[in-house]
Amino acid sequence: MIDAIESVTSSPVPLERRASAGCSHPLSAERELQLAIRIKAGDPSAREELVLANLPLVRNIASAFRGRNRVIDLNDLIQEGNLGLLRAASDFDPEAHGTRFVNYAACWIRYRIRRVVAEQSTTIRYPYYLVLLRRRFEKAREEMMAASQATGGSIERTEPEFEEVFEQMGVEGRKLKILRNIQGELRSRSMGSISEPSHDAALARMAPPQEPLEIAESMERLHAALRKLTLIQSWVLRRRYRLEEALVGTRAVGRGKPGRKGGVVAAPIPKSDGCRTFRELSAEIGMPIHQLRAIERSALSKLQDVLGRGAAYEATRSAAVAHPALTSRRSA
Repeated sequence: MIDAIESVTSSPVPLERRASAGCSHPLSAERELQLAIRIKAGDPSAREELVLANLPLVRNIASAFRGRNRVIDLNDLIQEGNLGLLRAASDFDPEAHGTRFVNYAACWIRYRIRRVVAEQSTTIRYPYYLVLLRRRFEKAREEMMAASQATGGSIERTEPEFEEVFEQMGVEGRKLKILRNIQGELRSRSMGSISEPSHDAALARMAPPQEPLEIAESMERLHAALRKLTLIQSWVLRRRYRLEEALVGTRAVGRGKPGRKGGVVAAPIPKSDGCRTFRELSAEIGMPIHQLRAIERSALSKLQDVLGRGAAYEATRSAAVAHPALTSRRSA
């Protein structure tokens, strides 16, 4: 009978029909404890009973999300909520968590539903460098939640604070500030905070699966190397290849009059993708196209000296993943 439960990964209908047929009924705290003990002992029928008894909870939560977001079909939300319910039934320990199953399961149900809502409804896009940083954050957060549950932490303490996760990751303060900036952007356009898991899928869907951590590190080295260039060299590369889009909140790289070395004001970041032409840069800064070309060549050569030719290639390849313009340069 457990096969019927696992079929929720393809469709919520079998579980829904069984619940409507009378298999769903409220459980007492004593019964939940008995079922939890049997589940830990590997009894599939106990897991099935606990899940079937709480299917109405999934529908109620899914319906509430559906009321705020009409883009996603209710059955899709129920399916994701059922996956959260299955996870909660597998992990539930009433003595360790100090709460009834309905409270514990609601956390997992909302977690799964928020993920699919964010994935299918958000239009916010971030560079690959930030996608991977956010993915590392989410992985560390989930590991800390699992460790807290394993040591018998209460349900209120299973969710770590934002700063606690970054301390566990060993990440520098600059990255914390970047994700804080993303948090403000998400709050203004979506339903929650970046410290919630709801935006993980929305960000992760942009990232190809190959070599994620290596690419993130290459992007970090690239931005560090850019700081070793002159102001005008850094400006040309950042504007031409849209590298400034990888730093949330960065809009300018200097002050002063356009066209004067050491004083460059960046124009607003356009929403379109692709490599900027030298003609566009010339219009922004007031410098001749041939001079901008020469600055780009000298800047790229200096990057190779700073990074080493192999590392420079990896860094620019990473930038190409986040900014496809780097893979096909267009001239003015």
